[in-house]
Amino acid sequence: MMAFYSFLHLILHGLNIWLNKRYQKLSRQKQGEYRANLVSPIHSIISVGAAYLTMFEVCGGGQTVFNNDHCLDTPRYLHIWALVNTCGYFVTDTLCIIFIIATFTTLDKQMIGHHVISIVTFVGTLAFMNWTVVFGVMLLFVEVSTTYISIRWILYTHKQHRTTCHTINAIIVFLTFLMGRLVFQIGILFGYGYPKLIDMF
Repeated sequence: MMAFYSFLHLILHGLNIWLNKRYQKLSRQKQGEYRANLVSPIHSIISVGAAYLTMFEVCGGGQTVFNNDHCLDTPRYLHIWALVNTCGYFVTDTLCIIFIIATFTTLDKQMIGHHVISIVTFVGTLAFMNWTVVFGVMLLFVEVSTTYISIRWILYTHKQHRTTCHTINAIIVFLTFLMGRLVFQIGILFGYGYPKLIDMF
């Protein structure tokens, strides 16, 4: 997955050098940040798709992680691939931040910390191969807002932040962040995650 996301960076760099005049004028660091905001939605779409499938489709027979304990307790190949995909993306993005963007703003440092903690957490769940793997993939649904956050960055870079498109995107950012990163995440943590942890001890 690291090779996949690195290849995406190379392909996007070539396409933007060929077709995108604004990209051509950016510094090497800004080009890296630009590509990162193009690759991020690809990871987001894959993650949200995997989260949806593992929550509602893979168990079959109308069984979901929300109505069947066996479904919640049983990791499948899709769960493993979803976490490997995300870890590969996080490693690649961390290397991009450190070696290409290399500005180390407060946001950059927070993002590096976020990636490292996530990688350690997801790899840790794979060591147990129990419900924590399934729950980790459920948490990937919070990436639903990431695509629109990246679009916002792209719109600002192209000086389109005072357009109708930006306004619509801002509303979508608010709604997806509210429902995905707050309501959904808090709901599954307190409704499923913490109770399962308490039952283990």
